[in-house]
Amino acid sequence: MADNFIGQILLAETNLDEQTLDSVLQRQAESDGDKRIGRLLVEGGFVEEGEVMAALAEQWGLIYLPEIDPNRLDRSLVENIPLQFLKKRCILPILNGESGIVIVTSDPLDIESFDSLTNILGSDCERALCRPDSIEEAISRYFYQHSAADDSQEEETEEEQPKIQIA
Repeated sequence: MADNFIGQILLAETNLDEQTLDSVLQRQAESDGDKRIGRLLVEGGFVEEGEVMAALAEQWGLIYLPEIDPNRLDRSLVENIPLQFLKKRCILPILNGESGIVIVTSDPLDIESFDSLTNILGSDCERALCRPDSIEEAISRYFYQHSAADDSQEEETEEEQPKIQIA
């Protein structure tokens, strides 16, 4: 993990100013730290969610993916993983070319979900960060395409079945 705090990274990489950061940090402290600073900055309209995700990736030394390329989705990676697990934890395994499997998550602190998914896959995996909406869209795209493909396969199979005529 980098020595930089996310606020310092956002100051250097975005239009966020120190006065705004200090004000939001104060508000966070007064609320018992219930929300992470990145969430408060996004909710306040001071930074974009993608900027927070990129800063978190830099802070944790992870890859940042602004979006998930549909060509990197592989049905074999998710066919034995419950949809609810992926949605609840906002996590998804994807292909990463020659280097293997990358588990995309929206929370770099959720090591438990990463470890669980790595164990299910039975393979060493890299971690990458992505916006939650991009992960949710990829999960929906996969499961929608998967069920649509299954439906069309069933229709083709039904059409290919020989019809028995009773004389």
